[in-house]
Amino acid sequence: MIDSVNRVVLAVVGVLLVTAGAVGLLAAAGAIPWDPPSDLYASVASAFQARPWLWWVVAAVAALLVVLGLTFALRQLSRPAGPALDTIVVQRGGRGRTAVRAVAIADALEQDLQRLPAVTGSRVRVAPPSSRPTLRVSLDLGSDADLHAVRRSAEEPLRRAQHVLGAESLPAELRLRHTAAPPRRVR
Repeated sequence: MIDSVNRVVLAVVGVLLVTAGAVGLLAAAGAIPWDPPSDLYASVASAFQARPWLWWVVAAVAALLVVLGLTFALRQLSRPAGPALDTIVVQRGGRGRTAVRAVAIADALEQDLQRLPAVTGSRVRVAPPSSRPTLRVSLDLGSDADLHAVRRSAEEPLRRAQHVLGAESLPAELRLRHTAAPPRRVR
């Protein structure tokens, strides 16, 4: 909720500032006919001379805008209290939680899948890394690999990853690709 409010506020402020800057540039270049209202300046000056307390109101409003602006800027720069975006919360308990980086899970699963027979290479991506992650697994297979056998043997490492993450289900997209055998050298 706060992120969407921040985005909307930043978008509105940005549009207003860009519009004000464009109008100012066009007026200074003479593209927009504009006569500076000299009587406006005189009326404002006389109002401030007649009511000296107006300076205090202007100062209070300016101070309030500075405090709000600094608070907004500090909130933009501070990190959220929750886990990082690339972190998976594995266990939530009454006494704490366990969080694992998505890259660590992907690297461990890649190494586990690399050990399977007929697998020559593997790539794993956790997307999106959240409380309900999805695995995207690509396996490079030798040219003589049996696809069904590789798929069956890949189920065990995927089950272990599901168990490690403590997930009831772990959706996985498995892509199997035959790689051509390197050409034999003839002498």
